[in-house]
Amino acid sequence: MRNVVIITIDSLRPDHTCVYGYYRDTTPFLKSLVSKFKVYKNAYANGSHTASSFISSFTSTYPLIFAPSKLEVNNLWKILLKHRITFPEILNKYGYETIAFNTNPFLSKYRLGLTSRFSKAIESLPGIIIGSSKHGEKRSLLG
Repeated sequence: MRNVVIITIDSLRPDHTCVYGYYRDTTPFLKSLVSKFKVYKNAYANGSHTASSFISSFTSTYPLIFAPSKLEVNNLWKILLKHRITFPEILNKYGYETIAFNTNPFLSKYRLGLTSRFSKAIESLPGIIIGSSKHGEKRSLLG
């Protein structure tokens, strides 16, 4: 069984990374991986923001292909993702262990829920507040 590594970075401009020829050494870690991994020169986002782009990337569909007829903004992307199988789930089905390392609250199990589709998720979301306790105090994700 071969390993599959997918690195996604939200809002990264390729024209400012040394991997894609930028003159400053802005992404030394990514540059160190170039000889070990396939680097794609052309990638296009099918959505205009994080949620729609990641749903498209991980389900191989257009973001609104399964949209309900009455679009409601609240939890729309979470609802759309709920009815789709994701790439990590397919890998899990075929015996791969999938792990998400996430620092983006919009992709976390607390929002979109994409990271919950992996076998394991390590989420570092410092300073994020997730609602209130009985006494009205806000609680951080990290305890």
